[in-house]
Amino acid sequence: MPQLSKLSSLTNRVKNSLPSKQTAILRLKDGGIIVGFLASAYLFVPPLWDAISVSPQQRVKPLEQRIADLDKQIKSSPKPSTTDLKEIATLEKGRIDTEHAIRTTIVQAMVGFLGIATVGIAWKQWKAAQEKQVAERFSKAVELLGNEKIHAQLGGIYALEQIAKDAEEKYYWQVMETLTSYVREESRLPELSDCGSLEELQNVPLLSGGVQTAMTVLARRKHPYNSSIEPHRLNLSFTDLRRLRIPDGIDANFDGADFRGSKLQKAWLTNVSFKNTLFSYADLKETHFYGAQLQKSNLTLTVRSFSGWLVRLWPKAS
Repeated sequence: MPQLSKLSSLTNRVKNSLPSKQTAILRLKDGGIIVGFLASAYLFVPPLWDAISVSPQQRVKPLEQRIADLDKQIKSSPKPSTTDLKEIATLEKGRIDTEHAIRTTIVQAMVGFLGIATVGIAWKQWKAAQEKQVAERFSKAVELLGNEKIHAQLGGIYALEQIAKDAEEKYYWQVMETLTSYVREESRLPELSDCGSLEELQNVPLLSGGVQTAMTVLARRKHPYNSSIEPHRLNLSFTDLRRLRIPDGIDANFDGADFRGSKLQKAWLTNVSFKNTLFSYADLKETHFYGAQLQKSNLTLTVRSFSGWLVRLWPKAS
């Protein structure tokens, strides 16, 4: 496979970019967790301390004062009354019960606080493990794209599609960029010097299974162009996509994609949305656009006529 060396370099670039991005993300989240913890402590620790320490002590202090007064009165009296003795016994029991309640409350509060902290730490560890797992899956999928065996490449493409669904906030656009880079590397436009003759250049070979699959995955991507999660056009410019066939019934769209200078000869693109798509200098000889939506697409300066054949443009079926 002539493009393996370039694809390997692409693989290495993507892999090398992962640690810094993941580290930045984790640091950002760590900072958010720390800020959240400090804010929670600022809001909840003072009332919690009041509940487990200040308020109970305020309840015990009057009892202790009354006990001290009665004890002084009993000691100063030659014959203490039975009522005073009963009262001091009752107050002493109340003091003991109150102190026991304070200790119980403190223990329960500490257990609850530790429980919350434990849950927070466990959640953070789980989140970090999940992020690490996705990063490893992404790295492995990119490696598979550079494998010589077609089944390994297909596995990498489908793995990337799943990662874009599972962790779209972080990886959706990375997956789209990786797949478009793969398509550009694997389907570079042939040069006349590579083919040997003009006739050989005009022959339309079958598209490779890897490129066909990657284009199908790109066609059924979830988010539209110019959204917050897909900020740029899919770069499919100057690629050899002759005989590309996008399956019908998958709600396919290449809205906003860049096909400038690409060869789409004999491609079947039925019912595909190409809104706001760039086709300048693209070769569209014998391209089938049955039912395609081409609103606001740039079809100027395209090659659309060759040996009597025209681009087949039909209105979208109602």
